Formats: sequence, structure tokens, C-alpha cells
Amino acid sequence: MKTILTSITALFVICHSSFVIAQGSLTPPGAPAPTMKTLDQVEPRTPISSLPFTISTPGVYYLTKSITTNVDGIIINADDVVLDLGGFTLTGEGGTGDVGVDVSGQARVIIRNGSVPSFGTGVRLGAAAGGSPEALIEDLILVGNAGFGLFGESNTFPSILVRSVIRRVRAIGNASGGILLSSFAGAPNGQNLIDQCEVINNTGIGLQVGSSGNLIVRCLASGNATNWSISANNR
Repeated sequence: MKTILTSITALFVICHSSFVIAQGSLTPPGAPAPTMKTLDQVEPRTPISSLPFTISTPGVYYLTKSITTNVDGIIINADDVVLDLGGFTLTGEGGTGDVGVDVSGQARVIIRNGSVPSFGTGVRLGAAAGGSPEALIEDLILVGNAGFGLFGESNTFPSILVRSVIRRVRAIGNASGGILLSSFAGAPNGQNLIDQCEVINNTGIGLQVGSSGNLIVRCLASGNATNWSISANNR
């Protein structure tokens, strides 16, 4: 009997010791390391906090605040650019030659989400010598500019705007007109979509499309000197 009890006691001690050892250390290994990437790591962005500002390399750019300037605002001289106004306002001082956002023919450009008042031209799209912007312009308010809200043609700045989308743009109270998409010197604008835009109380033509092959849908024109001027062969 004594031998049996001794054997049982030894087995219990062995099992108990094994059980305690199997628990491992009770000391936490430390705080968990961060596993998520920051926004700048996911999508590197360049802030814009003063004007004028020239974009010369591809990337994503954004306004950090509302800014007023007495010269041109933002000049885009590179392909593959996203300009996010971040809900802020880019304001000029009424100079007739100044442009809020100027795209001189670069491709795959996106401009979105903000207001551009009181320039000579709010947003200008075009190409000095050929090219095709293939732009996306959306969610902008272009108000009180001395010329056009959105401008796609000029005697000195012939535009070739193709395969672009202009949507949810409000052009209000501009002195020369709201949205102009035309052609000059054999440089036609075509295959563009103008969608859900509003042109209101502009002194000139609210929405003018003078080239062919474009589609205009769900747009509103009201209170302009002339509400619509849509050439043949557009839909």
C-alpha cells in the first residue's frame, strides 16, 4: 500500500509540474504594433497652402485651406494629376486675365470638390499645340468670374478636349458665360460627357457646345442671357 501511495504521489507531482510548465509566461509581450498604413502611405499627397502653385509632376495634390490670390491660382503642367480642393475656396481678385485652375493640354487630369470664384476664368481646359486632356471635372462651384466659369476654347489658346467628363459643376453669375465647350482652328472637342451641371444667371450663354459628338444629360440652364447654344451632331 505504501508503495502504491508513493507512486501515485510521484505521478501527481510530475503531472502537476507538467501542467504548470505548459502555461508559459504570464507577462504580456508588449503593446500591439500598428498594422494599418497612413493615408500618405496609401496615397502620397502634396499639400497646397499658397498661390500661385505650378504642378509639374504626376500625383495627388490638395488644398489645405481657402486661399485668395491676385494672380493665377493653380497651373497643371503634368499628366496624371489629381487636384482635390477639399471643399475649400480658391478666390481671385477679379483680374480678367487670371485663371483659377489652368490645364494646358495634359492628359488624365482630375479636378474636384471646391469653389473657384472671382478670376478671369474659373477653370480652363485646353492644349496650346495639340493634345487631349481626357479630364474629369466634378463637384465644382464656379461663380462670379469676369469671363467664363469653365472655358474650353480661345482664339489664343485653341483647345482639344476629348473623352472628358464634366459633371456636377455649377456655373453661376459669370460675366461671359457659364460652361463653354467649343472648337477653334480645326481643333474639335468631342466624345465628352456633360452631366448634372447647372448654369444659372450668367451674363452670356449658360451652356455652349459648339463642336460635335458630345453628350449633354440632366443639365439645368436658367436666368442666363441665352440659356443654351448646342450645335448640331451633339446629343
